[in-house]
Amino acid sequence: PLPALKSTYFAKVKSFMEFPGSKFKGLNNSGVFMRMPYQNIQPLVKVYSKGEQLFCRLENLLLGYKQWLMLGKFDMNTYAKENIFEVKDFESNFSVLKTKQNQVHSLPDEEMVGGFKVSMYWFKNWLGDHIKRLQDLLLVALRNLAISRFCNVNGYITSSIKTLTYTPTTIEEIINAQGQYMDIVTKKKSMRNAATVCIEAIMVLLTHSSSSDVIDIDDLLMKKKSVSMSKVSSTEGRDGEGCFLDLFCLISYFF
Repeated sequence: PLPALKSTYFAKVKSFMEFPGSKFKGLNNSGVFMRMPYQNIQPLVKVYSKGEQLFCRLENLLLGYKQWLMLGKFDMNTYAKENIFEVKDFESNFSVLKTKQNQVHSLPDEEMVGGFKVSMYWFKNWLGDHIKRLQDLLLVALRNLAISRFCNVNGYITSSIKTLTYTPTTIEEIINAQGQYMDIVTKKKSMRNAATVCIEAIMVLLTHSSSSDVIDIDDLLMKKKSVSMSKVSSTEGRDGEGCFLDLFCLISYFF
């Protein structure tokens, strides 16, 4: 801590100044050395003044890095739950962390203040580790978002196929089936949006996680493009509206 360093520094200065009169006796007339501190009061005051200035510079150096300490007080879990809901929110936060990571790399490895050499090695390592933990928290939250959307779509398709492949045999079953068919159509748009969100989340995950060296991102982009083109070329896809099953098959590839 800086106060302890300051205390040690001035204790050493005091010991050095007292050396002629308290410890160095000379060969004959020790009184000469006893009077030396009192005959040099102004220069000694200047030494203390320079010491104070030196520690002011050290304090200013610490204040210059104080903004970085906010990372240690940042509760990413709470922040993600309260503020990050869409894929674009995750992308924005990944971008900010990437910028901060580059700024950390550009910090000097050491700072020279007067006669003090201040090592920045452990501080930079701490910052890098903390940014990595924040990135990992974002990745976990984004993965949970993708899995949640996938489970919703998977459940919708599974129940829809079961409903659509069942042939009602009674009047009551026919009436119930009509209601179920309407429910399928009503939910279809929101489920297609959920599938799209899942794809976007997967693409961001691949961009920012180590899994990108296992899965070919270019291949994913080509598949996504082909799905988008089939939507444009056909308003009546195989599932009746925009190749929804193509999207589901694409996201199923990753789960």
